[in-house]
Amino acid sequence: MSDRIIIGRVQLEHRTVTVTAEPHGTTATAWIERTTPAPQLALGYVTELDSPAPRLCLYRAEWSPGLRHRCKEALSQVWADALTTGLIQPREANSVLIPIGEAKIDGAVVDFVWTSVSDHIQIRFRHLEPNVIGHVVFE
Repeated sequence: MSDRIIIGRVQLEHRTVTVTAEPHGTTATAWIERTTPAPQLALGYVTELDSPAPRLCLYRAEWSPGLRHRCKEALSQVWADALTTGLIQPREANSVLIPIGEAKIDGAVVDFVWTSVSDHIQIRFRHLEPNVIGHVVFE
């Protein structure tokens, strides 16, 4: 079990969502859980909260693009506030998302980004959602 702590709560339409994070983790990830209306339900997580393009991964729910965008904005603010107040203090990882190339596919820009923590290359659209379209794993 992780040592996650509550770093904030947000209201998304009719849902009250509790946001948790690891206080000394190496990734900018927060987990979200619906606390009201009952029953309490794990919704998913948001990664890359320290980047201009956080990624929302939902376990089951299908949210509209607008709600997904509002959730990522709200969680980015919760993350920033938790950093400012010292509630979380992420450790420096020996890597970040390292751009290694780009390509254009049907007019859309695709970035190739290496992340050495998980040792894979993400293939992601720069201006489209969902932005990650795949990855390569090194063995």
